[in-house]
Amino acid sequence: MEKDVAEATLAAQQWKAKAMEMEEQVQLLRQTVEELKESSNQVERELESQLQEALSKLAQTEQDNAKLTRELEHFRKRQAQIAAERVSSEEQLRQSRTSLTITEQQKRNLELLNDMLEKRERELSCKSSELESQLEGALETYAMLRCEHDEQKQKSLEQIQRLKDQLSEIALDNQLQHSKPNNVMIDSEATATGGGGGRGGRR
Repeated sequence: MEKDVAEATLAAQQWKAKAMEMEEQVQLLRQTVEELKESSNQVERELESQLQEALSKLAQTEQDNAKLTRELEHFRKRQAQIAAERVSSEEQLRQSRTSLTITEQQKRNLELLNDMLEKRERELSCKSSELESQLEGALETYAMLRCEHDEQKQKSLEQIQRLKDQLSEIALDNQLQHSKPNNVMIDSEATATGGGGGRGGRR
């Protein structure tokens, strides 16, 4: 009986020891759970903080991405504008080169035309000098001829005047010749009449 009691007591002690050991393990587990909870809360807080930070970074990244997208779109538009301006500049350069080529050709043509005009001007100058010399000669000849003409005209007028004078003298002589026989006849008749009377008186 005592043996059973002892065994029961021993078993109770063993169970009590196991219960205490289990209680310690439970306490340890509780402590571990609390620590795990605390650690989990801390991890959760850290994760929450990291999540908020990540969300903030994500929002900033999205803003930066939107900004970069706008900048990229602006850059693409600017690149397209630059490409269009380059095409326009190349076209203007091509037109400028064409215009320059035409201008150079026109310049060469003008230089040739200028040479031709200078040559023509020299020829005209020589011709003008020749014509001036000829004109001066012609004017001198004209002056001489005019002088000779004036002299000849004066001589002709003098000769005409002499001829007129001579004609006047001849006409006057003719008149005198025609009038002289009449005068002689009148004188004769007068003489005859006067003579007969004289003679009769003397008779």
